[in-house]
Amino acid sequence: MLVDSMHEDEMTDRFPAEHVKGQIMAVKFYFVLKVLSKIGVLKILSGFKKFPGFSATISPFSKQTQKLLWRTSFQKKTIAAMHSEFSNVQDGYRKVRGMPATEIPLIVIKSVVVNEFYPGTSEDTKRIIREKLREAANDLKNWSVNGRLVEASGSGHNIHIENPQIVVDSILEILRKALLTKV
Repeated sequence: MLVDSMHEDEMTDRFPAEHVKGQIMAVKFYFVLKVLSKIGVLKILSGFKKFPGFSATISPFSKQTQKLLWRTSFQKKTIAAMHSEFSNVQDGYRKVRGMPATEIPLIVIKSVVVNEFYPGTSEDTKRIIREKLREAANDLKNWSVNGRLVEASGSGHNIHIENPQIVVDSILEILRKALLTKV
């Protein structure tokens, strides 16, 4: 199951330059966070709940979820994992790209609400980026002949928090399919 998964083409000319810049900026951003995490700055900032933009990002969630996100999002291992994911995504996809489609159950869950863009991105370019993200999610679905695309209406990137039931239902569906193929 892939939940609002990144596609390797998000860093190529398949996407508008503003989107590619945003993805490259994310890699650099997570590198800086990794350094700040190693020297303890993030732990201090998260302890005082002082990290630019983070409070606004998590404000739609319950107080309990916000507390959990403040406690876990800035741990060294979390930041290291995020940096590693962004740094290695292209190489990982490159290894998979040439392989034939599999028969394993696959559900690609795509966010519908896409509102985070590189500064200065025009409305027309935002529309194109949204279209390209949908195309890319559809491409990911085709990695399996048993692939299916699910759009999480009302959800942004944090589908697992904003719409956890769609994630649970998808996991259960994959498990049922896996059990049926073993019988």
